[in-house]
Amino acid sequence: MLRSLRRREAAWRERVQAYEEVDRSAPDARERLNAKFQDVFELVLPELDEYERQLAEDVMRRLSGIQDVASFDAYCRSVIRRAEPIVLASPLQKAWRRLVNRHLRHPYFLLAARRAEDYLQLLKRHAAPNPEPKLDLGCADGQVTQAFDSVLSNFIGLDIEVPSFHAGGVQLVKGDACALPFRSNSLALITCINVIEHVRTPQMLLKECARCLKIGGLLFIIVPNHRFFVEAHTLLPLISYLPSKMRDVLCRLLTNNDFEHHTALVSLEDLMEMATACGFEIVGRGAFWSGNYLSGVLSLIYKGARGIMKLLKLHEKLPPSYYLVLRLGGDG
Repeated sequence: MLRSLRRREAAWRERVQAYEEVDRSAPDARERLNAKFQDVFELVLPELDEYERQLAEDVMRRLSGIQDVASFDAYCRSVIRRAEPIVLASPLQKAWRRLVNRHLRHPYFLLAARRAEDYLQLLKRHAAPNPEPKLDLGCADGQVTQAFDSVLSNFIGLDIEVPSFHAGGVQLVKGDACALPFRSNSLALITCINVIEHVRTPQMLLKECARCLKIGGLLFIIVPNHRFFVEAHTLLPLISYLPSKMRDVLCRLLTNNDFEHHTALVSLEDLMEMATACGFEIVGRGAFWSGNYLSGVLSLIYKGARGIMKLLKLHEKLPPSYYLVLRLGGDG
């Protein structure tokens, strides 16, 4: 097994290197890049499950329509970066990924778009459509941003790295949430959904949001509850309750990343204290339960757990996530 993994890694490195060595200035650069990319992708396809093959087919369709060499190259590079951990995964990591995908009602890469409907139901209680500029922090591929824009209008998305394949119809920009590339007092609304737990300095993010928001502007935050029995990013049960070294060992075994790569443990209480210090007033807070996106046994467990929580009156105290709605005051 170890030899097989080493051979696969060697083949992967060799083919990626061959792709990198293509002369981008050659007249037939696109054809050469495409040929080498297809060689790389031959190693990816056998590792994909049914859901991931759907994404791969979409990737190849989009790729065929790109003629500009620079754009084609950027797209291929982004796909290679995403594919590498799949190809180089250990048997245990592969089994865990497939177990998770098997019990999701939708492919994992489509969950954000489905959850956008839940976010909007909550967001519309506090915000109405208007032409003022709005920002979706940590937008990833822009699916959620697009959903927000279709209802509330004039949304743009920002992420530390905008993928080459992303939702159309909305503007996505590359930037740091702790150093926003926007003028002070220029935004009416900022959404920050499952982002702040990935930031090393949450207070700096809040300060930047306060700087860019207009007086009276809203900051809408959703943050996972690290006390919930299933951790939202890794989907590993009870991992947040383990000592930090054990969390990292287990996370690395199953996902090939340390736990801190996925999330930092941020409490709602800490966030509220930091937000108040940054000039925000709290206008809404509470438990957030998204829709049931599981299938089979895990779907029944989810429904049962939620029902038990309600009976024990823990539904509001121990949800999978919390939401926080903040308004910038005159001193922000």
